Amino acid sequence: MIQRYRKNGLLHVLLENEHLRLTVLPEFGGKMLELRRKVTGTQFLLPPQQDYIRSRLPSYGEDYLRSGPAGFDECFPTVAASLHPATNGMKHQTAIPDHGELWAIPWEHWISEEALFLSARGVRLPYSLSKTIRLSTESVLLEYKLTNDSGRDLHYLWSPQPLLAIQPGSRILLDEHVTEVLLDWSTDTDLGRHGDLLPWPRLYPGCELDFGVIQPRDARVAIKVYTEALVCGVCGYLSARTGEQIEFRFDPRKLPYVGILFWYNDWPASPGEAFYTVAIQPSSGRPDALHSAYAREECTVIEPQAMQEWSLTIRVGEIE
Repeated sequence: MIQRYRKNGLLHVLLENEHLRLTVLPEFGGKMLELRRKVTGTQFLLPPQQDYIRSRLPSYGEDYLRSGPAGFDECFPTVAASLHPATNGMKHQTAIPDHGELWAIPWEHWISEEALFLSARGVRLPYSLSKTIRLSTESVLLEYKLTNDSGRDLHYLWSPQPLLAIQPGSRILLDEHVTEVLLDWSTDTDLGRHGDLLPWPRLYPGCELDFGVIQPRDARVAIKVYTEALVCGVCGYLSARTGEQIEFRFDPRKLPYVGILFWYNDWPASPGEAFYTVAIQPSSGRPDALHSAYAREECTVIEPQAMQEWSLTIRVGEIE
């Protein structure tokens, strides 16, 4: 079942089957606001601290932290504020705002009996990105299609940002072969510098603190790391409170990395604005800034007038 309704003037699209309830906000970057398992009532995504109101939606290029971070956002064609490289005869680099172009703009949408279709066009770069959302038992299938509408190569990063509702003692699930991660940034300068390789899951050398386990609220640190290129396209989160997990499955040939954002009541430091969440992000490149990924040759490129497709499956339930 798919239905539309308005709350606080803002359009909500509800997808529902026997097992799941999923809510999307087409006017707010196609944000997935709710992913709830019906049998237990568990909401896997971080809810907003205040209800969203249509008259207060962010605009293009607005500060992400002022938007009321919550739910599942689309980061494209960068994660951090960045510059698209001047390639193929371009005279200037193109500035792209934090979290990319699409998270804060309205997406067009239409529905069928079984799927929600959404699409958006680039603002400063000529491309279009569409996604299709379907439910299947306890899984959500997200299918993406990117078209480069220009006569030049388009370099990009695509990364979802599912901010999770977390509990201390829960676990981050990664391929057992992941033994080190790339540090993108941290609010704790003692951890290291951008580009350092850190041991996983004990990021601090000589310290037994295990970042594969969700830390308590008073940890007060924010960190972003990336795995090396993966062979197995699966990652997730296992709740210590309910025994349920959320699992992300993807093709590692198209999404070779997983970024992990730890947001433990820091960044920003103001207690009234602090957030307690983790995001587990299958990504087409690394690190967060496109210009850095381009320099490392770890971003994705799409040729002029070409099309690329990828998908992400989200499954929730008890661990098998």
